Amino acid sequence: MLKRTIITSILCVFAGGLLGSYFFFVGRLAAERSAQEICRGVKVVVLDSLENSLISADEVKERLADWNFSGRCDNINLYEIETAVRSFGEVADAQVFRRDRNNIEIDLAQRKPAVRFIKGGTSHYADCNGYLFPVYHFTDVPVVTGFLPFDADPSYKGPLAGEERDWINGILSLTEFISGHKYWESVTQQIDIAGNGDILLYLKSGSEVIIFGDAAGIEEKFRKLEAYYRNIVPSGGDRKYSIVNLKFDNQIICK
Repeated sequence: MLKRTIITSILCVFAGGLLGSYFFFVGRLAAERSAQEICRGVKVVVLDSLENSLISADEVKERLADWNFSGRCDNINLYEIETAVRSFGEVADAQVFRRDRNNIEIDLAQRKPAVRFIKGGTSHYADCNGYLFPVYHFTDVPVVTGFLPFDADPSYKGPLAGEERDWINGILSLTEFISGHKYWESVTQQIDIAGNGDILLYLKSGSEVIIFGDAAGIEEKFRKLEAYYRNIVPSGGDRKYSIVNLKFDNQIICK
């Protein structure tokens, strides 16, 4: 009986030792795995960087400087980061995900500016959908200046509504037409808005002010402008007239 008791005690001690070793190694393995999942880096990929240069990877990281990327990667809220990146005016879309246990990747695509509006000291891009966003880096798009019929704070981003949206869409139709025709794109120097709302075009050759009126009948107005350069300018019209008015139907008024 005594011998059996001693053997049982030895077995219990041995089993306890094995159990303790098991929990020690399991705990150590869990700790090592947790340490391996600590976030060590955030990679930003601007997918269309060769086509556009509105925002860089470094700028994205700077704007996310207040975010805490320390700790375990699986404890970092990727959805909130994605929402924050998508709120940047230059960003059209973004995806945020874990590349592996230790790294987070942010992939983004930029908006494509179609026109730049300058009013006073405020400057905004608009994409082809009329989405406005602040200008931080310049790119080669048509520029519209003068008495713009909308007010937007310097940091404003988003679409406008009502008549302001309709006006911007009209300007976008005009600049799209100009950009789609190599000749007009090559000779158009500036688009300005007069105090009465008329669109004014300034061309690189000649000193005439082209009064375009509103953005209706774009193709017809450019046909009239083409007729002016084909039929009137060769006879010395560019020296006679300083204003070419296209805003009225079926006529060109030169002054």
